[in-house]
Amino acid sequence: MALHVARLARPTSGTCPCAQQTTRQARLVTRLPALSGIPDTELPPYALLSTPVYSLSSANAAGKTTLNMITYASPIALRPQRKYALGLYVQSMSYQNVKETGRAVLQILQEPHAKLTQLLGKTSGRDVDKVAQLQQQGFAVSEEYGLPVLADAVGVMELKVVSDFIPAGDHEVVVCDVVAWKQLQEDSSSAQPLYSGFLRDNGFL
Repeated sequence: MALHVARLARPTSGTCPCAQQTTRQARLVTRLPALSGIPDTELPPYALLSTPVYSLSSANAAGKTTLNMITYASPIALRPQRKYALGLYVQSMSYQNVKETGRAVLQILQEPHAKLTQLLGKTSGRDVDKVAQLQQQGFAVSEEYGLPVLADAVGVMELKVVSDFIPAGDHEVVVCDVVAWKQLQEDSSSAQPLYSGFLRDNGFL
């Protein structure tokens, strides 16, 4: 919806300061782009931030698993229970799995996993066996909390859905309890967690 102001009067010498301020604000509003018509090349300020990159492992009720890449994930509470909020793409198999079973395993990726952006971030688990593809690409896959994970991930967290799925356009937001977690690397100080800035700087995004 475009924002606009019609019939703005020019301030005169007799105009009160409050009216001049209102006019300046209105002129600023007219320079803002339409909220529904911002081109893709005009990125919002948060696109400048570097955020953690995760992989979400899930399975449907029949046991068919998939892993995808996710950046819309954030810790939101510590007590009395640690919680994460996830933004899940509604067309993805991961979204369907989590909605069906109410659980998933979130794994923190490392920089060498950037080469998996195409497989985990741009390929559907409906079309390929991602575990088999990971192994073919030389990545070891282990199992944590009953779901496949990358053996060299920094760490993993078992998530349990505790909220409704909130519609948010092409994604839905869900809140999860962190019911268990584990460090997978003995020396976590030497781990190189993957961030979206690394993906941008190296041409993966």
